[in-house]
Amino acid sequence: MGTLRKRGKTWRAEVCVDGRRASKSFTTKAEAAAWATQQEAEFTGTATGHTFAKACERFAREVSPKRRGERWERLRLNKWGKGPLGLRPLARLTPADLGAWRDARLAEVSP
Repeated sequence: MGTLRKRGKTWRAEVCVDGRRASKSFTTKAEAAAWATQQEAEFTGTATGHTFAKACERFAREVSPKRRGERWERLRLNKWGKGPLGLRPLARLTPADLGAWRDARLAEVSP
């Protein structure tokens, strides 16, 4: 949650997520709190529904064509996007998720 401060007759909401900052003044504390919550959701990507699958699709569309191993990279990205990782919001993706995927994948194929 962002910081809410009383400044004279107005409320100031301040949000900082991963170095990105935003602030705005409001007449009521409830308005300030609602705005702060909305800004945090936008900064983290949870409001827009950015998932790992969407990130893989965009990378395959915009970056992969410029690389030498485009075909194989697209195949890997499609597999990742269709698996259980693809459903995770980017803001909630953790190293533990990637480790669990790696461990499950190593059980299917030889190292």
